[in-house]
Order: sequence, then C-alpha cells, then structure tokens
Amino acid sequence: MREYLQIEFDRKDRTYRVGETVSGKVLISSPRGDQCKAVQLRRFWRTHGKGNVDKGQPTVTRLQSGPLSTQHLNEFQFEFPAPPGPYTYHGHLLNVDQYVEVQVDLPWARDSKKVEEYVLLPGMPVAPPLS
Repeated sequence: MREYLQIEFDRKDRTYRVGETVSGKVLISSPRGDQCKAVQLRRFWRTHGKGNVDKGQPTVTRLQSGPLSTQHLNEFQFEFPAPPGPYTYHGHLLNVDQYVEVQVDLPWARDSKKVEEYVLLPGMPVAPPLS
C-alpha cells in the first residue's frame, strides 16, 4: 500500500464566512500506519508577499492518538468555527491566507504533512431592507 494523505473540505470552493462551520475530512493510508503516534490538525493564518511575513498562532486538534490501520484508508472528520479573522486578502504587496495542516507523527522518521488553503470572508451578508 502506498502512502496517501489528503485533506478534503465539505465545500468544493473552500469558501467560508465568519460564523459558519469549516468542515471536511482527512484521508490517510500508510504502510507504516501501525507505528503512527498521532494525527494532528492545525489551523492558522499566514501572510506572504513583499515585506515582512507573519503567521498566527496555530490551533491544534488531535484527530487520532495511536496507530492507524494499515489495511484500509483511515478517515477522520474535522470541523471548527470559522475564525473571526483575519479575512483572506490578496493585494499587490500583501496576501493573507487561512490554512489547515495535517501532520502524521511517525517515530524516528520524517512526519508526513499536508497543507491546504481555504478562503475566509467577513460574516454573514446582510439582507437588503424591504421597501
């Protein structure tokens, strides 16, 4: 069995607004899964572009403690409230993005990691007033 690590969001466009729930699943297969110590999900924001870069403190959730099955694809659901910010922004000099990262902790080996980006927009749109 070949190693496989994938993050799938419940929305194809990966776009969420503040106040909504970001959710999806992590799919893992590994011939060394029986040696896995833990599977962790981190969510954080990061800036990139010209000038100084910055990164928010990650929020860590443990999806699995202990070994994984080596016989089949392991699937773990995740969900968390969309953070209050910073919102996704792509400008000429600066970009701000939100990320989900999965790390498979393997003893005495390089940990497997996968990072995926999602879009965070301001809160729920307000309906226009009725005339």
